[in-house]
Amino acid sequence: MTSQPLSGPPTPTPLLADGKTLSPAWAAWFMALWRRVGGLTDKIDQAVSLASAAAPGASEIIASGGLQRGGAIGGNVGVSLYVAMTTVASLPASGAAIGDWAYALDGLKPGETTGNGTGVPVFFAKTATGTAWISACSGAAVGA
Repeated sequence: MTSQPLSGPPTPTPLLADGKTLSPAWAAWFMALWRRVGGLTDKIDQAVSLASAAAPGASEIIASGGLQRGGAIGGNVGVSLYVAMTTVASLPASGAAIGDWAYALDGLKPGETTGNGTGVPVFFAKTATGTAWISACSGAAVGA
């Protein structure tokens, strides 16, 4: 399948010759375009098939383990967004890595009051005083 050059559309020429029919210049351009994409044979589908056959097998990310996985993706790699889905009090105090995500089931969104949290995504980060689980909603250490 070889590429065929196609000139730009004949923009100075009116699209319609007499207000009703396609002008000869535009008709020729549309025919060239039609031939380029395959005419009665769909070269686009053919190109997709050729490209799919030539491309290496795709990697698939399947939800399971933790999000942080180092190295190149090869084969199927299990990942998930959260290392834990639990209450604020039960979020891992040790073993969490900077950048880990979790979901605090009773975490406070801005405007919620203590004891009435409806849950927030949180990430583990360095703070001025060490490390903490930070609410993705407020940017502050998560409360319950």
